[in-house]
Amino acid sequence: MNKHNSIQTEEIDKVEELIKKSGCWEAHLRLSDCMIENSDWRKCQKEVQEFKICMTKKNFQHYNQKNQQ
Repeated sequence: MNKHNSIQTEEIDKVEELIKKSGCWEAHLRLSDCMIENSDWRKCQKEVQEFKICMTKKNFQHYNQKNQQ
């Protein structure tokens, strides 16, 4: 494995970790499954919106918690 691949793997791991911590991992998996099945994000709009709503909600909650401290 070259250095470039190692960096990409580390970045993916960090993204996965952040998504898991957000509580939106299941929505992410549903979106990933849809993309694998359809190979077209336009056919996965329900899953895209579900993931977007989850992440938006979690980011809003995180922002509010930081401001209350």
